[in-house]
Amino acid sequence: MSDMVFEGVSAKDLSGIYSEIAEEFDMDTAYRIYQCFKGLQLTFPLRFYSSDCLHQHVIAEYNGSNVKQIAKKYGFSERRIRQIIASKRNLHKTKEESEKVRTACCKNGT
Repeated sequence: MSDMVFEGVSAKDLSGIYSEIAEEFDMDTAYRIYQCFKGLQLTFPLRFYSSDCLHQHVIAEYNGSNVKQIAKKYGFSERRIRQIIASKRNLHKTKEESEKVRTACCKNGT
C-alpha cells in the first residue's frame, strides 16, 4: 500500500463505497480500487456473464424438457429461455438454408 494510507485506520473510517469494499475484502483492495477508479462513476451490469456465454450454456444444458430448471438456475423467465433456444434453432436453420443455396449454386455453376 502507498504512504497515503494512514496507520490504525479501519474500514469504518473510509468514505462511502470504499468502506464497504474494505469490509467485504480488505483495506488494500479498497485502496487499489480507489487508485484505479477515483472520481469515476461506475455502473456494473446486473449479469456477470455475457449474453453469448449464457446462450451457449443454455443451449448446451437444454435437453428438450428442462426449461423451468434452466430458467431458475440462471434467473430468467421460462419465456426468455425458450426465446434463446428458438433463436439458436432459427440461426441453425438459416445456416443450413444458406449452405443448401451455396451447394445448389455450385452445382449449377452460378
